[in-house]
Amino acid sequence: MQALLLNLRLSIRSLRGSPGFTLTALLTIALGIGAITSVFSVVNTVLLKPFAFHDPGQLAILREVVGIHGKTSIAPDNYRHYLRLKKDAKTIEDAAIFHQRGISVSPSGDQPRIVGAVTASPNLLRVLGVRPMLGRDFVPQDAEKGAAKVVLLSYDGWQMFFQGNPQVVGQTLRLGGEPSTVVGVLPPGMRLPHIAMAPQIAFQEIGGALETAIFAPLVPSDQELKKDLGSFNYKVITRLKPGVTLEQASAELEALQQAYSISARLPVRLGISLIPLASDVTSGISGALWLMFAAVGGVLLIACVNLANLQLARSVAAERETAVRAALGASKGQLVMSRLAESLVLALAGGAAGVVLAFSGVRLLIALAPGNVPRLNEVQVNLPVMLFAAGMSIASALLFGVLPALRSLRVHPQAALQANSSRTANTQEGRRTRSLLVAVEVACTVVLLIITSLVLRSFSHLLRQNRGFDSSHITLAQVDLFTPQYDDALPSVKTIKLAFADRAQAALAQLPGVQSVAITSATPLTGETWVDNLGRPDHPRARG
Repeated sequence: MQALLLNLRLSIRSLRGSPGFTLTALLTIALGIGAITSVFSVVNTVLLKPFAFHDPGQLAILREVVGIHGKTSIAPDNYRHYLRLKKDAKTIEDAAIFHQRGISVSPSGDQPRIVGAVTASPNLLRVLGVRPMLGRDFVPQDAEKGAAKVVLLSYDGWQMFFQGNPQVVGQTLRLGGEPSTVVGVLPPGMRLPHIAMAPQIAFQEIGGALETAIFAPLVPSDQELKKDLGSFNYKVITRLKPGVTLEQASAELEALQQAYSISARLPVRLGISLIPLASDVTSGISGALWLMFAAVGGVLLIACVNLANLQLARSVAAERETAVRAALGASKGQLVMSRLAESLVLALAGGAAGVVLAFSGVRLLIALAPGNVPRLNEVQVNLPVMLFAAGMSIASALLFGVLPALRSLRVHPQAALQANSSRTANTQEGRRTRSLLVAVEVACTVVLLIITSLVLRSFSHLLRQNRGFDSSHITLAQVDLFTPQYDDALPSVKTIKLAFADRAQAALAQLPGVQSVAITSATPLTGETWVDNLGRPDHPRARG
């Protein structure tokens, strides 16, 4: 330990004597460590960090496969089918059905705001293995028709609407204009990620990307309890029994679906799609994140090769010092450690600066990330990320310090003391080593340039593609009508909604600077697939 401290002190003194090299090395390491730490913060949270549920590896997302005329597609879940599968399946411990949407919430008659909400069967929290921090969980009676309306608040929703008041249980919120009683608050780690309805259904659900603040019990309609076809409107999360594999559960559920298709004489053939929760949440984004992580790692590798070249030049210039140490009896281990100490000082100091830069880097990545990246609100520079940064700093020190350190073992004291520095620096061995490092650096750079050029080319094509419409000077707003006067069960609701649309369109058209206003149920390129049939007004056909 004493020898290590002595080497570190001598290394700091040596680096202070070369401020240009030291500043260059520190900036290089800080930028490299800062970049890879920032990206790792996202990768760790989105791809590696397990969900704060009990045994999350046993959770899977269940969807239905609908086959007709030889073609199949993955669809959301039908409520009637969910009840049947939950009852008959032997490989499933429990399953919950839910819907993620936006909902209008106003505490104490305040101005309403749209927040993320989960409407679910009362057993959702039990499937996830989560208990309320305050109050109680839902019970089956909460999902019965005519039951008093109750809600659970997420931890963030508790802070948002009641400022963390511990007496929140029993308080009232207005959801969609109707009063609901708060029966509990969930712990801060309970965050249900947004789950897609189905892979081919990519349209934005109102509030789907919002942070969930409200959990409410799901009350199915009479129609949903009876319909086998249509009403594929939900998501289902299942917990497999201990020891049951995903393949075993998929095989059983597939057999149940096919048997029911035949016994019920359905015009379609039903199947099943069962995907682990973690894989389903990150599908479509994991490849891009790993590619970005690899690219930033490549940049750090290039930086290390650069520093190795600089360190090699310094070690050549310091051969006289190494020769004197060897002549005075320094062992090979002491010679290597003396050279490695300088690299270690640079790496640790640069790594510390890189961690500081990573805080800003994480904020930048969150700001630039697309809306479909899950769990972004959980990304932060925490202890595991700092340990990763420390490990990368030490690995960087070894990467750019080992070669110069090992070269010190090949110094011949008598020749080094007799030779001048310029002749020593230009030996054939030194030129060959530096040429190898440059070749490695060029190879890494070429690979990164090829990847970057391909990505930029794809992005350029996307920007220049003719969409058939002009999107410049266009502002898009989204609205949903939650309050009771727009309830779909009302006989005149269509007329009421159209009247609202007319009033909104006329009012917006009067705003200064507005040239024209239009209202649509689905904007271009949002992936709307909720189309059951197409018809032409000039070719009427009989119903069905």
